[in-house]
Amino acid sequence: MDLPFELAIEAVEGLNFLNDAIDEEITRKVIVNAVKQILVNGPALPARSDIYENDVKLNVKKAEYGISCTLICSAQNGIDSLQLKEVLSFYKVNKKTTSQLMESYEKFKDDLTNKMMKFGSSHKIETLTDVDYEIQQQYIPNGDILFKLTLKSFDHEKGENKIIDEIYCNQEELQLLIAKLKDIERHCERISKLE
Repeated sequence: MDLPFELAIEAVEGLNFLNDAIDEEITRKVIVNAVKQILVNGPALPARSDIYENDVKLNVKKAEYGISCTLICSAQNGIDSLQLKEVLSFYKVNKKTTSQLMESYEKFKDDLTNKMMKFGSSHKIETLTDVDYEIQQQYIPNGDILFKLTLKSFDHEKGENKIIDEIYCNQEELQLLIAKLKDIERHCERISKLE
């Protein structure tokens, strides 16, 4: 099946919680909250809302992440609700949840698309799907070891990964890059805990 976009494993896991671990009423609330979080840049429901105060609260947070990723990718790629249905079907999301997500997406599609455009991303944004590396010994005076990082995205037309960019760096530059990525990860974790 030729999908308009791929979801990260974590997003798929979140969507799968909607199939059986979370009931229909909480699913509806989580979808509403995810849409509002995307559109208003913050939690629409208080952190102590009833959807987070139950024995499946971790699953709810993961499901909310999966919903948000799906809606954002859908808006970024300019798909319609029928294409969204195909994506959800591919990831084996149940029919009731698929129907609820399609309804919410259709209702807020223009707002979601406008929001994505404000961030400088609209249709067919490059999505990083893989990073490969090679260690290359260079014969330069200081004997540095160079690392070659290859950033890839998935080309849906060809059905294969394509190279976005190749970066060459020494060990010190690689350590700085890793430190920056860890800073980004910590920042994202702090934001998710605030929600």
